[in-house]
Amino acid sequence: MLLVLLAGQAADAAVKKKKTKSTPKNTSAAGIFFSEGVKRLKGLDTCFVTNASGLGRFFLYEAMEDNDTHVRSRLAEHDIKIAHLFTPEHGLTAQEEDHGNTRTKAAAPETIYLTTVEKLQEKLKDCEAIVFDLPDSGVRPYTYRTVLNRIMRAIHHAEKDQLLYLIDVPNPASHLGPQGPVAQKSNFSYVGEEEIPFMPGFTHAELARKYIADRKLKIKIHIQKMARYNPKEAHSLRGLAFYPPSPNLPTLRANQCYWISVYFEATSIEEGRITKDPFCQIGHADFENRALPKMGDVKFFPYPFYAASGKHKGKLIAGYKLEFSETRVNPTRAAYEFFLWHVKNGKNGFMKKWLSEKQGLDAQTGTTSYRAALIKGLSFEAWLAKEKPRITDFTKAMQKYRLYK
Repeated sequence: MLLVLLAGQAADAAVKKKKTKSTPKNTSAAGIFFSEGVKRLKGLDTCFVTNASGLGRFFLYEAMEDNDTHVRSRLAEHDIKIAHLFTPEHGLTAQEEDHGNTRTKAAAPETIYLTTVEKLQEKLKDCEAIVFDLPDSGVRPYTYRTVLNRIMRAIHHAEKDQLLYLIDVPNPASHLGPQGPVAQKSNFSYVGEEEIPFMPGFTHAELARKYIADRKLKIKIHIQKMARYNPKEAHSLRGLAFYPPSPNLPTLRANQCYWISVYFEATSIEEGRITKDPFCQIGHADFENRALPKMGDVKFFPYPFYAASGKHKGKLIAGYKLEFSETRVNPTRAAYEFFLWHVKNGKNGFMKKWLSEKQGLDAQTGTTSYRAALIKGLSFEAWLAKEKPRITDFTKAMQKYRLYK
């Protein structure tokens, strides 16, 4: 009996020892930064470009508490001085409707939304290192990527040996792969200045590597890679917290609906920002309350609602609720066929008239071919046949810049 007991005790000790060895370290982006990243930035005057979805939330803590959770205290331990705190569209809280930082004075954040490359050079002149930590929505017309690209160009032109410390983040749509119209230089705007598909399918860092190579930018960059990131895995299965990147995308569902409804931002369609189901509830005064065929594996359920603000403020408008599976949806097909259905069947011909008169969709999609195909009434397959070679070329070119497989 004694031998059995001792054997059992030895086994228990072995199990405990094994558990101790296999205990994973903190693999969150913030955990990696505060344990490893700070060593790389030691002694540098550092600027941060972030919001509450990234390291910016630690600056918000600074505004609330008076203890050692202060981000300044944690950085000071490594002789890192915060030179400036910059924020993108929607501010430090990620809750501003446009830009600025009216809701917090923590660390005196300054917005660089819509800032030109030339002005960024001036704003970044005191930065020996720039830490960039902003979320991704999964689509090209998203202003945070423009901020990153302009910062890289500003560093290149400054020629001051500044370090760009890029914290990579998940692409919530990576499992769907590259798809959608590929942007053309003639249609570049602040919602996208890259020749990439509408849904690029790669992360900020992977796209940044291609951007640097294509433009021959001479910059010093360190990429903080994600731990255990699988690009083929749907975001809801990754076990990651969803931090809202803006006030209009408060949930993962809203972000997923955004992959479709973002096309409608540049039109007269209300994309549901004003509702409790943003981007998943769309409407228009000329919609008809009738069932639509399934498009891109998306069901559009008739659902009228009152527009308290927005494009149809003060009107009770016909609308639709979007329902789909995260893994089976084809956002590109869904948006195109929704447009096409209304071109062919819409009341008063409002959609075809709008597409013929307005140019906003060209900037949003990054191409004139998308709108032209809709006006001609081309099927999704016919449009895709012309666009697919460009998507394929992009995907092939990206293989050398991949960080995750």
